[in-house]
Amino acid sequence: MDEGYVYIDPNAFEAQGLHALSDEQLQLPGPPAIQGLMGPATSQNGYEANNRTLINTVAVVGGKVSMRKGDATVVLCYVLESMAKIEKPKWPGIWGYAERTIRGSSTTLSNHASGTAVDWNAPDHWLGEINTFTSTELSNIRIMLRFCDGVIRWGGDYSGRKDEMHFEIVKGTAALAALARKIRALDGSTENNSPNPPQPQPQGTEYNMDEIDLRNANTTEVKGRHVDNLQGLLLATPCANDGLLASSGRCDGIAGPKTRAALGDFQSRVGLDVDYIVGPKTWKALIEY
Repeated sequence: MDEGYVYIDPNAFEAQGLHALSDEQLQLPGPPAIQGLMGPATSQNGYEANNRTLINTVAVVGGKVSMRKGDATVVLCYVLESMAKIEKPKWPGIWGYAERTIRGSSTTLSNHASGTAVDWNAPDHWLGEINTFTSTELSNIRIMLRFCDGVIRWGGDYSGRKDEMHFEIVKGTAALAALARKIRALDGSTENNSPNPPQPQPQGTEYNMDEIDLRNANTTEVKGRHVDNLQGLLLATPCANDGLLASSGRCDGIAGPKTRAALGDFQSRVGLDVDYIVGPKTWKALIEY
């Protein structure tokens, strides 16, 4: 194989406990045209790029965005729908598939070229700018990212030049499929479109922090919007389990024995008293986790 060509298989990374490269990281040697001669052209994260047969255009958050078909569409629509709950969408500043290299390079294909990246409200969060989101918006972005289990990287977390508009898939197909199943389970969907995600709260509002007492949840169900908020936050932690979801597959705002168990697990993990009561300390730990 030509020393100027490198093919990155995202699943090979994942098998070794690693994740694929992001648009910030090391550039692939050799121009995309040469890569195409040696095999499928690939973007930085290892997904096949510049192949329009792999791309669909979907209606999302009041407009249309082109992105990779299948599980990538589920995940990227989830990201965009989550962001729409954080900040009002501003068209035409929401971008998806684009056959191009990364900014500042003439050789390395962007993850946009494989349909595995989206940009959010680009004119408001321009490349290289920092602190373009409020603290509340940033907290909700963190909630969304934690829910995504490392499959999505945010450009605001780059160690070098920041790109706060940018969200990209950085793990292989197995992890991507697992996250897509998790997202579909939020509303019982089995389609390639994303459900309405419950995790981030609308801009300018706070979580309902009413105290929730689950000490007797083994025998008496606890209901309410504040329980829905609790379940949404628990789903973004390692304590999440299918027991948080109703038989319909929805996060339904009804806390029973399994939500109680997940709460106790979380309190134990973060060093709180395991009292099965969601008070100020537990709310704070959940939001900041």
